[in-house]
Amino acid sequence: MRVYFDYLNLRFDLTKARELSQNVKYSAKTAKPKPSWLAPFINIADIEVDLSQVVLFVTLLYEVKPTNLLVDGNEVVKWALGNDAEVTFKILDLLDSAQVMSGDPAMKKLMTQQAKGIRLYERE
Repeated sequence: MRVYFDYLNLRFDLTKARELSQNVKYSAKTAKPKPSWLAPFINIADIEVDLSQVVLFVTLLYEVKPTNLLVDGNEVVKWALGNDAEVTFKILDLLDSAQVMSGDPAMKKLMTQQAKGIRLYERE
């Protein structure tokens, strides 16, 4: 069974995102989350969380500038924010993010073109 995350007019295939995040090019990083990691308009359940879960971001183009959107692990980040804890995370690059996104064909096309042309940046 595939799992999806919907945000505004976008849909992300989390099953595929998790698979792509296992690539050796993605090393997990650990940090205390910032409130800005949580996008607005997301209902986050108050559930028991597993802090060993790696939270996952995708990279999107917002006004042609790369930005990150947390798509998997919102509950973990919310809990960590309230408890001054660190989380482990990975950020999919532009090309892989385009592969897991649907709902906005123009953005997906632009992201794919940008990613196949010049690598915009390497996220620290």
